[in-house]
Amino acid sequence: VMGIAIRPLGGALVPRLGARRTLQTGLLLNAAACLNFGLGSGSLARAGAGLLLLGLGCGLPYAAVFNRAGALYPDAQAKMQTAISLAGAPGLPPQMAKQLNSFNDVLTDTESLIQAIQAKNAADIKKYTDLGNAALKAMSSPAETLPADYATKTFGPMQKTYDAAMKAIKS
Repeated sequence: VMGIAIRPLGGALVPRLGARRTLQTGLLLNAAACLNFGLGSGSLARAGAGLLLLGLGCGLPYAAVFNRAGALYPDAQAKMQTAISLAGAPGLPPQMAKQLNSFNDVLTDTESLIQAIQAKNAADIKKYTDLGNAALKAMSSPAETLPADYATKTFGPMQKTYDAAMKAIKS
């Protein structure tokens, strides 16, 4: 909860400190939290301080990380749409298209969440956090999980051919 509550502060720090410095600050706070937990005596006050440090360390760099990711992959949304359209191809399990749609929801909700963090809009931060978490949960549901033998059935013949070719080369 602390990590989510502190994200707007991280979004405000990025323009002042830069993405790298904000991320470094978060990592330093996380390291301090780990030291606090590792070297602590087990008191309630020390545990509270460790949780505070950990929440700050996790929440501060959130906007910096996602801003940088968006800059690195500006065409991610277009590529995601292409993947979704190709996922309906004959022979692919229906779970593939469902999972890609959920992943697209995660991508879209994350972009909206970043904008909400930058705008310091608490209601939208909660809204897009909840939507993103729901999409992530859907991705792990049985309706979107590939059958256990999918890889074996799909790639098994190729693996057998490869193994036979390697055996022929070695002999």
